[in-house]
Amino acid sequence: MLGVLVSYSISNSLSIGVFDVLLEMKGLPYLPSLKSVAAYNMQAKHIMNQNFIYLTLDSTFADIMVFLHQIGAWPRGVPIVKDHETKVLKFLV
Repeated sequence: MLGVLVSYSISNSLSIGVFDVLLEMKGLPYLPSLKSVAAYNMQAKHIMNQNFIYLTLDSTFADIMVFLHQIGAWPRGVPIVKDHETKVLKFLV
């Protein structure tokens, strides 16, 4: 067992892994490995943007016009949330 672990760590230090080679050969995207320990402990709330433009379920036509003016004429998606306090996403139009 010790011999397998040593040979595995030596081969990883000298070259990339066999699965990474297969991904590169086929041209498939892959995520790079995270290097810092802090990155593994991150939660979604640490990287989320909490100040986003949205509409609520009770938005008026005037709110929609302001939204379109702020975001642009052809938004990719319009987040519809329950209310201003919770900002729970109901659906994305």
